[in-house]
Amino acid sequence: MAGGPSTPALTAAVAGAGGYGFLAAGYRSPDDLRGLISTTRSLTGAPFGVNIFCPSVPADPGPVRAYARTLLPESDRLGVALGEPAWDDDGYHSKVEIVASAGVDLVSFTFGCPTADAIDGLHSAGCRVAVTVTSVGEAAVAERAGADLLAVQGTEAGGHQGSFLDLTPNIRPLLSLLVWEPSVYSWAPHSCAHPRPEPRPPTGRPCWAGPIPTPWSPGRSADGTPAGWPTSSPSGTDRRPRRPIPRCTI
Repeated sequence: MAGGPSTPALTAAVAGAGGYGFLAAGYRSPDDLRGLISTTRSLTGAPFGVNIFCPSVPADPGPVRAYARTLLPESDRLGVALGEPAWDDDGYHSKVEIVASAGVDLVSFTFGCPTADAIDGLHSAGCRVAVTVTSVGEAAVAERAGADLLAVQGTEAGGHQGSFLDLTPNIRPLLSLLVWEPSVYSWAPHSCAHPRPEPRPPTGRPCWAGPIPTPWSPGRSADGTPAGWPTSSPSGTDRRPRRPIPRCTI
């Protein structure tokens, strides 16, 4: 999601092992992101994704300043100055333009949902779009905006969840959220460590998950590309291989 161990080398290694690698754009400058995409493509010809943070509405800085005042005795003792609350959009619009111009295979968004116009622009550039959701309401917003995939987080994701409509604690387990369309995959730490009972969604819809990376690696063709990856985009323009996202009933 945000910098750190998400490197071009790791992304390429994941792709080389048959998985689907991601680059983290969060807390990186737009120029850094452009360089990361270029470096990754020099290391692998496989498709990969980029995760972008959606900017939130600027919050009231008052509570932050009030909390900072409680730290003054300690900061004075250590002889360090406390910073001032600040907000920025993490280069959001520039990063969206970069992934679109680069034709990144899959662009995922966390902490918010892009506008329908933004998603349309990414689709026009040949990108698929995923949105992290933590509730049925957020899933509905992402679906109406035109997202191709929903990255569903249950309460198993702990305190670091991508909620953007309702910021109250999410107490719904992952399986109870997987009641939407079949193009759903999950990012929920530890959820795979628990038994997976057959879900019975109240809507009667089938419950599916199409995980990325997939635990079953496809075979590889003579050129080393995982089998089943078309060599052109649906529009017919010659682009990097596109891997169909697997779907499996859980």
